[in-house]
Amino acid sequence: RAKMPGGGLLDLSGDYRADPLLVNGTVKASDIRLEKFADFVENRVPLKVGGGTLGLGMQVKLEQQAQDLQVTVQNGQLELLELALDDAATQPPLLRAKKISVNGVALDLVQQNVEVAQVLFDGVDSHHWLDENGKLRTDALLTPPAGDNGAAAAQNATQQQSSAAQQNGAPQNNSTVQNNSAQQQNTASPQNAAAPQNNATPQNSTSKPWNIHIGEYHLGNSTLTFTDKSGGMNAQQT
Repeated sequence: RAKMPGGGLLDLSGDYRADPLLVNGTVKASDIRLEKFADFVENRVPLKVGGGTLGLGMQVKLEQQAQDLQVTVQNGQLELLELALDDAATQPPLLRAKKISVNGVALDLVQQNVEVAQVLFDGVDSHHWLDENGKLRTDALLTPPAGDNGAAAAQNATQQQSSAAQQNGAPQNNSTVQNNSAQQQNTASPQNAAAPQNNATPQNSTSKPWNIHIGEYHLGNSTLTFTDKSGGMNAQQT
């Protein structure tokens, strides 16, 4: 049992075997204060966690099966109370929810199957819009992190410098040119020709889709407000 920052408890119990790998356990969490993890979330997504408590429970099994790691979850349940989420515009609020609960969750990783018995939303208040430039309020939440943009910019700069050097007639290393010429001669020789390798993915190969089934979905005492500000409009629908 572990005490979480700001209150709440995390319980882990079960047994395991190292070889072959087998973990069979139960995970329980109660009264986890989500605002204590706000910095962790905001460093990855421009989303501010203003409040909320989390409770969850599940039975988890990890088992090594030949080349696959099988993960199954049974009797999963999750409950969020008094959830408050905001973006850069704190008013009107992005999302407020008195209660969000998910019950009867079962997952099979190898079969790529998820079963959810019930999903409940109660007391949800959410505000969205389309701004003057035709962008949704949630677009900013899908923007790649600044670190990814910086890496891409550095890669583009390197490619541009390499291209400029070639256009300006930058001298090449003579040994490199000779080695490349020798490799081309060896490749052209029938005796040295290697059998072609096909690394392309077959056209008829397709990944197996996930199967997700939700038994019941309930939405009550909730309001969704959408405002269209594009094209000089200011139309609101609730």
